[in-house]
Amino acid sequence: VPVCHVKPHGALYNDMVENPDLMQTIARASRKVFPNATLVGLAAKDMELSFIREAFIDRLYTPEGRLVPRSEAGAVVESNEERIAQALMLTEKGKAIASNGEEIQIDATTLCLHSDSDGALETARLVRRALEGAGIEVTAPA
Repeated sequence: VPVCHVKPHGALYNDMVENPDLMQTIARASRKVFPNATLVGLAAKDMELSFIREAFIDRLYTPEGRLVPRSEAGAVVESNEERIAQALMLTEKGKAIASNGEEIQIDATTLCLHSDSDGALETARLVRRALEGAGIEVTAPA
């Protein structure tokens, strides 16, 4: 099966945003092993490879645009209504509501819903329906 994208997981995913050297190391390793794959993450700094900016519909953001650690209360967006609202806001405005209640800019071209979030399958169905109902075409990342 051809590998289309590489998405670091957990702390590594978050750490590569703050550490340009780590991001470059991951990018170089990805390119060496999977030369045609795209790297997926929150942000890219001075990258010379294909990169997909990602946003999360089931996670809360800090005012700086990072993910609130799961160890903090409210880090996971629990209700389908809130997940749908976040998905629509991200796709229509490129924004999310941060943990301090303020709107923040989130530039992304793909949305993530964690499969281990409660009700993820139902959320996926509802979010897709809401996005399509708002005239947003749902496709696989290019």
